[in-house]
Amino acid sequence: MTLTKAMKKLRCQQILRRGAHQVAEDDRLFLMSEVFHLHPDWPDKMGAGIDRIEVRIGGVYKSPAFWLVRIDGSEVDISYKVSLDGVRVAAVFVGAARNEVSGQTLEWRRNNPAPAEGMHCDHVYPFDAILKEWLETVGLQAEEVSVIKQRVGHSDLFFSRDLAVSWQRFHRKKAAYQWLAAAENVAKSNKAELDWLASYDAEERRQRAA
Repeated sequence: MTLTKAMKKLRCQQILRRGAHQVAEDDRLFLMSEVFHLHPDWPDKMGAGIDRIEVRIGGVYKSPAFWLVRIDGSEVDISYKVSLDGVRVAAVFVGAARNEVSGQTLEWRRNNPAPAEGMHCDHVYPFDAILKEWLETVGLQAEEVSVIKQRVGHSDLFFSRDLAVSWQRFHRKKAAYQWLAAAENVAKSNKAELDWLASYDAEERRQRAA
């Protein structure tokens, strides 16, 4: 039977929910043949070869994650979501993060009317930089923050409301706004979004190698 992406994700989640352990051989074969080889950085993740796969618990929210232990003794974590979804998961995460703090932006706009028609509200300190700083604070990667995909016309949100509240509080503390001409703001926003997606995997590697 051919496994769908949803079926693969479900089995990965079931393995993670067992807590910290060395992955059994049947699960190891599944992860290696159906999931991890699809990771965009698989050659780097695999290195000299994989000896075993472990589930470890870490981060502020004690999240379970897969770790590859290589035959040379080195080790690296690996995301099943990135393996199955690629960098698209980063774009979904950023969109949900914006939705979670949209009320704060609206509040500022109401209290600070635009000085001229057609101007756009923008973060003084880049939104993506605030978001990355929050991820570092809570010890998570973008792909580790589950997002609830809503119906058309509704906003995607974080699955964990504890994480949502943490992010909202962090953003309120760090964010400052300004009014920009529409064309300037659109160009800035597009560049920031492209930079996030283009650098996502490289940034992940640098952080984990540090």
